[in-house]
Amino acid sequence: MEDEVDYAYSQLKNFLVERPVESYGKGSGFKDKKKCKFLVLKNLEEAYQEAKNKFIVRKKEEERLEKLKLVVYEGEFERESEDFYKILGVKKGSTTETIAKVYRKLALEFHPDKNKSRLAEVEFKKIKRAYEVLSDE
Repeated sequence: MEDEVDYAYSQLKNFLVERPVESYGKGSGFKDKKKCKFLVLKNLEEAYQEAKNKFIVRKKEEERLEKLKLVVYEGEFERESEDFYKILGVKKGSTTETIAKVYRKLALEFHPDKNKSRLAEVEFKKIKRAYEVLSDE
């Protein structure tokens, strides 16, 4: 995403600075094209830095929020860990075959190779732990 911001900046710079200064400098009262270009570039650079900083702040906020969700989710995992039947979504007393079938289905859905979400990774660990416990019973 940051590359896209840099690309947009270079295109904007070309559009707003390079081309206009060539024609703008001609009858505008700006006899010095370099001075005109400097002023436009300075304003553009300030706007670019402000936009980039906002982007970085937003990205950090999103990462922080994702970590917070993960902490909350893992806390729920700790509370639910005793009810392994509930985690797999099977009734108590289900057969080993039923438990294995449900486990395979859920494992495919939440496996880290198939689902890149951090929450899916936590869910997969819960499912795996529940299966290990219930398949030993």
